[in-house]
Amino acid sequence: MNTNITIKKSNLSSLAMLVLALSPMLFYYYIGDGKITILILLGFFLLIGLCLSGQFSFKKIPNTYLLYWGWCTIQLYTIAGISGWSDYLPGGILLCVFSILLVVMVQLLNFDKLYHYMRLIFIISSLLLFIQYAIYYLDGSILFLVPPLTDNIGGETIGELMERNARPIIGGGVRFSSIFMEPSYFGQYGLVLLTMELFSNKNKEKLYTKFSLFIIATLLVLRSGIGLLGLTIIGVVKVIYIIFTTKNTKYYALLSIMIPAVFVVFQYYLASSSGSYVASRMNELDASNEQGSGFSRIFFGWNYFSELDLKSKVLGTSRNYALGFENGFSNMVTYVVTSQGIIGLGLLIRFYIKECVKKPFIVWALVITLTTIALIEACYLGGLMLIVSVIVIGARYNRV
Repeated sequence: MNTNITIKKSNLSSLAMLVLALSPMLFYYYIGDGKITILILLGFFLLIGLCLSGQFSFKKIPNTYLLYWGWCTIQLYTIAGISGWSDYLPGGILLCVFSILLVVMVQLLNFDKLYHYMRLIFIISSLLLFIQYAIYYLDGSILFLVPPLTDNIGGETIGELMERNARPIIGGGVRFSSIFMEPSYFGQYGLVLLTMELFSNKNKEKLYTKFSLFIIATLLVLRSGIGLLGLTIIGVVKVIYIIFTTKNTKYYALLSIMIPAVFVVFQYYLASSSGSYVASRMNELDASNEQGSGFSRIFFGWNYFSELDLKSKVLGTSRNYALGFENGFSNMVTYVVTSQGIIGLGLLIRFYIKECVKKPFIVWALVITLTTIALIEACYLGGLMLIVSVIVIGARYNRV
């Protein structure tokens, strides 16, 4: 009896890690016009499987997360207000589903399997990306590769997505995203995988690996602004880690050569025709450049938050208000602080920091990577947040 349950859970774990690896993409595939996505549907089947094996339990979810979830529930019922049947679920349907997925994935976490699937997905996506560019430079054809699993991908139809991806960028040409909905989503996925690669137990004392160089090359070809910024942050974290933990003199000599060389290479890349688009996006990360997309992603949400009264700043408003502004963009951090207040953001930060204490450094590195993305992109309750949160919690059970 126990043997059968073990076998079932092992098979369920493999399926769960594949779903988790695909979650940043499956998160955007809506079934019909409702709020149900393919990720939610697959998560429901995994939940049933876990319940049938008798393994489902909330005991492995830390109290810090439950406290955050509890605040979101109280805030929704008493401050934000109920606007539909889905709001009666604790914290609203999206947070409730995310939390249940978190419970399921933590109990089925196998870091090696998750890494294997993410690595495979990235390699396939990268090869397809190179093929897209090769075909485009050969005869000007645009090859669209986003799988039409549903006809509602992040609120757009396949046709609308194809039209948007075919629009020219600054400096001419187009940007491809392989099987991801947007190049930035592919770039964010690459950053999380790069962090897992560089700070895993077998690689944490290596300055780089062959596969990490492949990820970096793909991100440069992808021409993602968040990709380049994330590379810089991860690179700095890696160098600091190497200097203060390995204390290997050969690395000091290598770093003294590599850092200036990398700086020169990046300067050349940004000045080239290939990197001109990335350079233009990086220039937008300026508080004085109010017309740029980068300004909107980083600063607009904070300006919007500053207009709230003190009570709303502390206790939050509603999701509709947090997303209701026009001609602006709310990244994950500004969305959370506007909709859930300083209390909500504080409790979420407390959860991540508390889970990092006395854990492997990969946990800290992943939280830093997620924070970098969250300060620019709208990744709240998305696949990358789920992956990082599962690993962060799983680390307390020595599963990383």
